[in-house]
Amino acid sequence: AAASAFLLSRLFWTSFSRAPPAPKEPSAFGKAITDLPNKFLRFIKNPIATIQASVEKKDLMGGIVGMAVSVIACFLATLVYALRWGFGFAAWAWIVVGMFAPVVACGFTLLGYFVMSKLGKVEADFKGLLAAVGTGALLPAALTLTSMLFLLISTWFFNAFGILIIAVWVVTAFLTVFHVYGVKPTALNLLVFVGFCFVAYTAVAEMRDWFVNSVWSYTSALEDFFSDWY
Repeated sequence: AAASAFLLSRLFWTSFSRAPPAPKEPSAFGKAITDLPNKFLRFIKNPIATIQASVEKKDLMGGIVGMAVSVIACFLATLVYALRWGFGFAAWAWIVVGMFAPVVACGFTLLGYFVMSKLGKVEADFKGLLAAVGTGALLPAALTLTSMLFLLISTWFFNAFGILIIAVWVVTAFLTVFHVYGVKPTALNLLVFVGFCFVAYTAVAEMRDWFVNSVWSYTSALEDFFSDWY
């Protein structure tokens, strides 16, 4: 009996005196999500320093999260625009443009950064380039989400915010290439940079125009259909 009491007391004491387990280290995805609001504020205050820090840390997950946010923002904004014209709209155009327009924009940006780094003979790796693209996508994504509120007032803001987003994207790309990566702004480099911006803008603008025309055409077709019944 004494031995049993001793063993029970020893077991009781060991279970309560054992050190608590160490807290789990948050994953890279969790860190990127948690740091997203602060990174956005840092970008607003000092975009060059924020992009530079992301590139130096090779913040791959932060870049992926930034690009994912831009896709979500575009997906929601195009939905609000389509719904402003009525509940019957070209869903396939919304899905394609809402998901792939930001992907195309980020893809052209990534390719442009890579080509400019090679042309300028500066060191650049894939993780750093992806981090730069994702960090630079935060402000356009925020503007896209903001446009949703103005779209509730008028669809005119769809094109107005589109111009603003393009301007922010071009300025961010210029700062990234010629300040963060330090590519020399020679005539050739500037010409190639402008060429990439033009090609990327044309590709995204074509997708946007196709989406807008699809919404208009589909809405007009529905109105004509129901006008025959009433």
